[in-house]
Order: sequence, then structure tokens, then C-alpha cells
Amino acid sequence: MDSYSLSFFVFLFIVIAIHYLVPQRFRWVVLLGASYYFYGTFKFQYVFLLAFSTIVAYFTALLIEKQMNTSGKKKLLLAGCICNLGILFVFKYYNFFSSSVASIFGDGAFSSRSHLLRLIVPVGISFYIFQVVSYMIDIYRGNRIAERHIGLFALYVSFFPKLLAGPIERAKQFLPQLHEYHQWDWERTTNGFKLMVWGLFKKMVVADRLAVFVEKVFDNPSAYEGPSFVLAAVLYSFQIYCDFSGYTDIAIGISQVFGFKLTDNFNRPYVARSVAEFWRRWHISFSTWL
Repeated sequence: MDSYSLSFFVFLFIVIAIHYLVPQRFRWVVLLGASYYFYGTFKFQYVFLLAFSTIVAYFTALLIEKQMNTSGKKKLLLAGCICNLGILFVFKYYNFFSSSVASIFGDGAFSSRSHLLRLIVPVGISFYIFQVVSYMIDIYRGNRIAERHIGLFALYVSFFPKLLAGPIERAKQFLPQLHEYHQWDWERTTNGFKLMVWGLFKKMVVADRLAVFVEKVFDNPSAYEGPSFVLAAVLYSFQIYCDFSGYTDIAIGISQVFGFKLTDNFNRPYVARSVAEFWRRWHISFSTWL
């Protein structure tokens, strides 16, 4: 269920209606259930991976906070990070590194494809892994206290508008909002839907239309000459920006309807005057995470 499909928006309107109809103390249950259902529509088995990562980070943070000596805190943090980043490595990078090693040594059975894992990369895995790692580091540094409410923490990790493509939310920015009371606000809701429409326009009208030409050139380079490659490269830069920022606008707009504020992830990166400034304007939540 893509975040720009008709089925997604039917699902979204149902969740919005239920969210504001139930009492405040149960709203986190609605959003958490909706988030796990949404993630499960891609591949149900990966819901358990999301839950495992969440549980590891939740209890690791509590243990770090209770640990009195720095050495013990470091060991717990290292264990939590290895556990979560290990999941990310296996699903996203194991086959790449394994193939690289095999191509270097290239002998016998090891050079065959038998060493590769047949895994489908879970959607959004980088975003929620980066979130839980930053959370554990914040607890280790004493930047915030560990979250006691496991349901709210699970919602922080899995909140469905930002689950697939970010932005990567720091705990100190998003977790406090989950404890606040959010009333229906017509102006905020209207602005949220406007942002969603703008994101859909960037994704479906601009990015997807540019992709038709760009992919045509890149998929058959022998049929084109220099000017076509230059144009395709320029258009690709706008395609990837509108695609990525479009998803982000949709996520921020949806969150605004529920009363939450997400991090602005892009700030007109192509008007940057240097590489450093471009980095500060592109995928802001990732650069601040680093």
C-alpha cells in the first residue's frame, strides 16, 4: 500500500476518523495499530522485525539509564547498536559485501552465488533503525530520560506517515508530542491536506513524468547522443528531488492532520552555493542525525 495510492488514502481517512472519535488516552493505540497494519501490508513477516528492533531499543535504553558506571553504559549501548545495525547490515549490505569478497578471491564454490542470502529488503528499515540508534545514544549521553511507556515508544518508531521515507525523527523532538493532547483544528488540518496535495503533485506529476524520459535514455544509452545525456542528468536531479521531497511533504502533511510536527527535510537544496550548504539543505533529518 503505497503512500500515494487510493487504498492508502481510504485507509488514512478511516484512521483520522477513528483517531478523533476515541478518547485521548486511546489514540496512541489507534495510531500504533494503524502503523503496524500499514507496515504489514508490504510483507507481514517484517512486522516482527520492526517489533524486535523496537523492543531491543526500549529495554536497552532502560538498562543504560539504570547502569551507574560509564563502562557498563558503553557495553549496553554497543550491544543495542550492534543488534539493530546488524539487522540493517544483513538485509541491505550483506549480499553486496559477500559478492565483493567473492569477486576478489573468486575460487570454487565461494565464487558461486550460493553464499548470497535471498532476502527482500524491508521497506523503511534504514529510517527506523537510525531512529532507535539515535534514541539509545541520546539516553547514553543523558540528553533525555528513557521512555517508560512502551506503547508510545513503539509508536515513535513506527508512526506510519514517516515509516517508509522519513524524516528521521529524534526522540527529543517527537516523543514529547505523543504525550500531548491534540484537538481537531480546522486550519491545521487544511494546511496538512494542502501539503499532502503538493507532495502528490511533486511525486506523481513532476517526478514520475520526468522518469519516463530519464529512464528511456539511461536504459538505452547507445540510441542517444551527448545532449540527451546532459538533459537526462539534469532532469534526473529534479526527478529524485521531487520524488523524495514529495514523500516527505506527504508525511509532514499527514502528521499535521493528527496534530504532530515533523522535521522539515528539504530547504531548496538546489539554490545552495556550496557542497556544504547543499548538504545542510538536503535530507536535513539525516544530516542532523549524523
